[in-house]
Amino acid sequence: MVSILDIYTGAKVRTTEEPVIEGTVQNIVASGVNPYDYYVTIQPDKSMMDNVAESCLYHTLNCFPTDLNLLPCSDHVSHKVVRFKFVTNFFPCNISTDQKSCFYEEILIMVDLYGYTIIESEEDCVCPEAIKENQRIYLHFGELSGYCRPSELECIERMLSCGTTFKIERKIVSEELFDYTFEQELEIYRKRYEGCIYDVMLKAFKTDKSEYVMAYKVIDQMIEKIRIKTLNNDIVKGSEEAVSVFLYEVYDRLCDEGLIETKTENRHLEARRDI
Repeated sequence: MVSILDIYTGAKVRTTEEPVIEGTVQNIVASGVNPYDYYVTIQPDKSMMDNVAESCLYHTLNCFPTDLNLLPCSDHVSHKVVRFKFVTNFFPCNISTDQKSCFYEEILIMVDLYGYTIIESEEDCVCPEAIKENQRIYLHFGELSGYCRPSELECIERMLSCGTTFKIERKIVSEELFDYTFEQELEIYRKRYEGCIYDVMLKAFKTDKSEYVMAYKVIDQMIEKIRIKTLNNDIVKGSEEAVSVFLYEVYDRLCDEGLIETKTENRHLEARRDI
């Protein structure tokens, strides 16, 4: 069974029920904020169409998470990335001027050879960055950090292990994230939850005996249930992240329509479902 937080448009999946079908996820529709309250629309592979043609609408099938398994897929399609840190023998700042000079002479030649574009800052306190497609490496002598596709990490590690002016002493890798932009992430929430989010939020604000609840606390709980972990919100959390913008859009609309009542003019404080 696959969580909604792990599936994505473009994922390759296989059904668990007979006849077994393999295909590509075309759409994801949530019916609640529980990670398993959703269904997906898949396009079966061409080789599978003879088995399912009669039950397909425009060559698509709807499947529930209980009937799905994720298949290996090119991670260039999935938007999945990992953050990494390679801690060197110079961490945190145990380096002489000559050692620092030799380090940068070597590391810049190395990343250039591997096809990276080097971005150098005009500020003395900011280290160069190496960028290639979906990879980014911040070239600090004590900690070489950045992000890449999961399948690219081994190549980066092998490249850095060739260094002669420094030594990698420790590797730290994050859980998988997505590299969606703010706009892409916001659009995913709007499309995925448009059919259920208003009812879910109204239910969350329903209270007994006409009591009020703290609006920001209710919304914070909902944020934790549906947040997609991305490069952006892995660093920036709060009112500026896409999931927060999305849920407050919904909340403000319900308030404007009189379906949620607030106790004061500050909508972020006490509120309740209008009974």
